[in-house]
Amino acid sequence: MKASSLSFQAAVVLVVAGMIWGIVMAASGDHSAMPAHAHLNLLGWVSLFLFGIFYHLHPALDRSRTAMVQVWIWIAATVILTIGVGLVHTGHEIGDPIAAVSSLVVLADTLLFGWLVPACAVAPEALAAPYAVHIGQPARAAGFLLVGIPVGTVIADILAARVFPARLQYRVIVPAGLLTFVPLAGFAVSPGLGLALGLLVVSGLGSAWMAGMDGLLVATAPSALRNRALALSSAGLMFTQGAGFALWGIAGQYIPLPVVIPLAAAAGAVAVIAFRPPRRTGAAPLGSAR
Repeated sequence: MKASSLSFQAAVVLVVAGMIWGIVMAASGDHSAMPAHAHLNLLGWVSLFLFGIFYHLHPALDRSRTAMVQVWIWIAATVILTIGVGLVHTGHEIGDPIAAVSSLVVLADTLLFGWLVPACAVAPEALAAPYAVHIGQPARAAGFLLVGIPVGTVIADILAARVFPARLQYRVIVPAGLLTFVPLAGFAVSPGLGLALGLLVVSGLGSAWMAGMDGLLVATAPSALRNRALALSSAGLMFTQGAGFALWGIAGQYIPLPVVIPLAAAAGAVAVIAFRPPRRTGAAPLGSAR
């Protein structure tokens, strides 16, 4: 079974369970477990369905064991978290540790998915050489394409990590994340070398989201685990970017390049919106860890 199929099937099962639960609450007049019902619908229906869309758009990743593990962990953690939250809100103290542990599992699984998302952003670099040939340039012209995203990233790092205040770093996470992927849609029309390079530079500017995420990680991780959390985040990012090179390179062997890169962009944009950090009403996250 593919990860997308599992996601879609589990989403349907959980939304049906949520509907039945809602009917039971309405019939009994007892709505004390409403927060648990909301968790089930959001994590079990909405999130799983979005996972399914993402994996369906990435056939190579869809068949991977990592994707299947990610979905199964999410399903199990969602069910346990829903039970824990339900127990808490119906006056059962035993629900507190269940909800706490399952929340951490959901967080860890979200990080796993978050590591998979950057793999979409490396599609243009992974396909630089074949794309250069596709637009009638010699393969060595790929060197110019490979420069684009790093140039934009350096500029974004200077602006976001050195100039933007912490509150602004946090606010630009989602817009910058979308900026990473939106320019890549332009590859659908097979732009020439100069325009393609410009699109990649703009895409690199979207890397400004990293400063805000670093600050958010520093602000939320327990002080005793902060260094480990940063190291784990960096290691996961490096691994998934490398895996992205391999996966998109394989996809480019079977799917036209003007289709592969925009598909990666669309999937990445969906992931940014679906898994954006929550709005903060209190203090801004601490400064970037960079």
